[in-house]
Amino acid sequence: MDPREVDIGEDAPSSPVEVDTAVLLLGASVTAITHPLLYVKLLIQVGHEPLPPTVGTTMFGRRLIYLPGFFNYGECSSCTYTTHK
Repeated sequence: MDPREVDIGEDAPSSPVEVDTAVLLLGASVTAITHPLLYVKLLIQVGHEPLPPTVGTTMFGRRLIYLPGFFNYGECSSCTYTTHK
């Protein structure tokens, strides 16, 4: 077989409709995956603090109060989708 000859077979170029569908599905998937993270980011930016600060220590033994981190808010499902009284 000559290297300049290409056997297209099943790998024929995709139609514009197939490409558009794949791009739409990929975009919807990325949006669905990143939605909780963007929601938590927004809550942090507007100053919503549903979780109390925790007391911790530095590596030198000094006591500090830490606010919950990004993933702590993400784990707290009741913090993001319900209202607290």
